[in-house]
Amino acid sequence: QQLTRVELAINSPKAINSALKNAKITVRALPKSPLSWHNLAIAQGRNGEIAMANLSLAELALLQNKMQKAVLHANRAKKVLKENTAAYQRSLDIIKISEKK
Repeated sequence: QQLTRVELAINSPKAINSALKNAKITVRALPKSPLSWHNLAIAQGRNGEIAMANLSLAELALLQNKMQKAVLHANRAKKVLKENTAAYQRSLDIIKISEKK
């Protein structure tokens, strides 16, 4: 997580690409870590992956029990993501989970 933070602070295209790769690895290793999702969202946003950044922010909000935020970000992601993809389906899942709580 700290390496990702340093790369995000450097903020060069090469550092952002590396931060994105490292953030994805960290999220897989620590899926319940809010900081992991936060770093991933920043890296995705700086890399121009706005829909995926919104999906990561939805995951972060879900972890923090901020259901309104989770729905907001999941809906933003859903509007841009291609249907029948894993990311699109996850956005639908987050919306359903959030609305039940």
